[in-house]
Amino acid sequence: MIFINCDPDAPDFEAAMDTIGAALKPYDLPNAKVAHRQVYKVGANWKLALENYLECYHCATAHRAYAKLHTLQDLDDRVSHLNTDMLARAEEQTGVPGVTLDHYQAYSSSKDLGACVYHSRYALYDGFKTGSDGGQPVAPLMGQFKGYDGGAGDFQLGPLAFMLNYPDHCVLYRFTPRGMTDTDMEIVWYVRGDAEEGVDYDRDAVTWLWHHTTLEDEYIIMRNSAGVNSRFFEPGPYHPGFEYICPDFVNWYLQALAR
Repeated sequence: MIFINCDPDAPDFEAAMDTIGAALKPYDLPNAKVAHRQVYKVGANWKLALENYLECYHCATAHRAYAKLHTLQDLDDRVSHLNTDMLARAEEQTGVPGVTLDHYQAYSSSKDLGACVYHSRYALYDGFKTGSDGGQPVAPLMGQFKGYDGGAGDFQLGPLAFMLNYPDHCVLYRFTPRGMTDTDMEIVWYVRGDAEEGVDYDRDAVTWLWHHTTLEDEYIIMRNSAGVNSRFFEPGPYHPGFEYICPDFVNWYLQALAR
């Protein structure tokens, strides 16, 4: 992963990344293996694609397979007991000190323009261990992980790159604007570096959940784009519980333009 900032006085991004190092480094990404990578070309403005990723208001109805596994699809107060229980057992069951680190310095909270970093660990629903069809392991444990805690690590790396990391595989999600109405959504799936395809993991099983989820997102984004570009379009409010990151992004973007 190469991060570029066109500002000649750009801040030290490595220093920002170090703030989430305790949670990210145990996956041992420098030695991980790329199981698959795919670019999904979406005919929509990049901000529509990004906002779709930043909120989970649509998850329960649009992403049935994802919503079955991930508590992020529900309001915090309804799943707080699941998150509390998972966080209490996470370090012991994964064997990773710092895996429960909670850190948000993204968008308007970032110390420097573009130096967005974030991590939060949240629970999967009871009985599920990873992000797969059925929620069961699909690859050997990553890096320093010794077991499953029923949780997933949610990361942000700069303004346009994100990771959703499970104990047995990691998913990089990044957005590249290509034009006013063209955006590349790229996904890279990582497994343990010494894992052998066809022996230790099946590529289709590793990629199934986020491939199908992304196709569902493409369907939504394309229709949002048609609506936004319609002469009948009127902006609506954000949901304060499900979409609170979206106004943070919008305010940050407007402040950046104002410079």
